[in-house]
Amino acid sequence: MIHKRPAIVFIALVSILLLISACSPSTGGTSGSSLTVLQLLQNSSSAMSKLNSAHVDVKATGSGQAISSNTATPTTGSTPTTSNGTFSLTGNGDEALPNAESMQFAVTQNITNGTNTTSNLAQIVQGDKVYIQNTKGQWYVLDKSALKGYVDNPFSGINNPDLSLLIGLLQHTKITDNGVQSLNGQNLRHITIALDQVALKQFLSNNQQLLDILGQQNLNAIIDHTKAFNST
Repeated sequence: MIHKRPAIVFIALVSILLLISACSPSTGGTSGSSLTVLQLLQNSSSAMSKLNSAHVDVKATGSGQAISSNTATPTTGSTPTTSNGTFSLTGNGDEALPNAESMQFAVTQNITNGTNTTSNLAQIVQGDKVYIQNTKGQWYVLDKSALKGYVDNPFSGINNPDLSLLIGLLQHTKITDNGVQSLNGQNLRHITIALDQVALKQFLSNNQQLLDILGQQNLNAIIDHTKAFNST
């Protein structure tokens, strides 16, 4: 099964950081906007509250070790074998708030012993039902309520933080306004945001959605092993 937790965490962080950038002084570049700080904050909040559909692209890579045991015989014991490997996940799809989604995933694993595999999966959400297509092309249907911690839409349940939380984050946030830049033929305002460990801990601890998805223990591990978080 493919878990979208990393994507959900990233999208949730970005949505909050966009609001932070709207109410923060910037360094470098030109904003290309005559809006005041308050207007930027209000517009960002209003835009997020009216979001009714989104296209999602997911990409993740990682590495690790696979441990396997050889078959034991009467004269030899079972000897574990360790192989290094890498994996990559790509996915894309569309979502319509509040309860419709279609996603496709491809997972590739490369192991040093020559075991290379690519698996394709798909997921469709309609109302309270979740349809999952496995690597053999077979479809299964589940009740959403049976999937503990499942969030069908990464934008649902993300609430705008209050001003006291924003002010607390700003004390440990570095924001660089790179001005308007072209990306894929579109002129976009490029803002780079860096949170230190203190700001990351404060944000994660105040986001109940992430607590429900990941659990407190996993969030603590993220905080302990992350010195800074950067987003653009």
